[in-house]
Amino acid sequence: SLELLDRLSVSFTLLLNSNFYLKTSSAIYTSINAIMLWIEVIIIVAEPPLKIWWKWQVNLPTQELYIEFGILFGLVVVYLVRRWLKRMQFLNRIKAAFQSWKRKVKLRYRKIVSDLEKKSRFVALMLPHILYFGVAIFLARLFPETAASLSSDAMVEKVVLLVRVAFTFVAIYDAEQYSKMTAVTPTTTQSTEPTSSLRQRLFSAFTPSKKTELITTPPPRTPSSTLATPRTPTRFTLSSVQNTVRSNLMHWIVFSIFLCAQRFASSLPFVGSFGRLVGADERLKLAYALILLWLQLPIGAVQLAYDYVVPLLEHHAPVLFSPRSARASKATEKSQERVQQLGSMLRLVTMSGLLTVERADTLREVLTNNHK
Repeated sequence: SLELLDRLSVSFTLLLNSNFYLKTSSAIYTSINAIMLWIEVIIIVAEPPLKIWWKWQVNLPTQELYIEFGILFGLVVVYLVRRWLKRMQFLNRIKAAFQSWKRKVKLRYRKIVSDLEKKSRFVALMLPHILYFGVAIFLARLFPETAASLSSDAMVEKVVLLVRVAFTFVAIYDAEQYSKMTAVTPTTTQSTEPTSSLRQRLFSAFTPSKKTELITTPPPRTPSSTLATPRTPTRFTLSSVQNTVRSNLMHWIVFSIFLCAQRFASSLPFVGSFGRLVGADERLKLAYALILLWLQLPIGAVQLAYDYVVPLLEHHAPVLFSPRSARASKATEKSQERVQQLGSMLRLVTMSGLLTVERADTLREVLTNNHK
């Protein structure tokens, strides 16, 4: 036993004098000192704001302290209740019940729209927009103070601008990601798509559609063999990027039109200065706010406004801003129609044999020069 104790003491002495023990102990002491220094740095940095916060809390009245304590206690209770509901699977049941109710409402709405479409497609197309404006006007009459606060100081306009700028940035990012994904590298094979630039492919669909689909048909089911193959995310497909860019561009066009119309109407005397006496200015602001909110809804509002407002402006804007050029363009169109009619008449006369081909060409040149 004495020999064992001597051996243990000798081995312990060797361990204390070894390089491993010295390096390990120095590393531990250095880490502890570094942690203590970081704690001191945190205390130095956090001490002034903590003192300011403590002085602010001390100077608060008792009622506000109770309110703060109640808010913190309520947040803790909400978190615990959420954990309990998640554990008891109540949230999944509520979600499933909501999904089933939403499915039933959607089926009923589609049935109503299909029945209306059989009688009048225009009424079926305008049904969601009529429902929106009806509910919005009813709520504005029911809560006039809330409606006035929303329409005043351009609050809705600022929120819509921020949201749409964010959506536009997302659309630009998606377009850039799609261009990177579809870029042809030397190692990849050439695709069978036509050689058109990304800008042409993105903006090729930027044409107003005259017929808006009321009920979207589900996509065809793919066979089970193709489900296992990796596919490109739907967010970065050509059709999704085109639709995103197109919807954002249409929204900015329609938004600028309504913005200019609202600013112009507010500058009128019977709406601006005199209109404030009779309440016309507040009604105009409320209508403008409702229209801006209407454009954000996923019911085809932007497409509907673009299909009706933009062609109207394209037809009447040249007459309003430049009547002389509009009359000149109309005269040019009429002269071109007359030249075409005379050309068809000369062709018929030439085919009948009354005129030679050279004579008909000479008359056509003379008529064209005269109409120019």
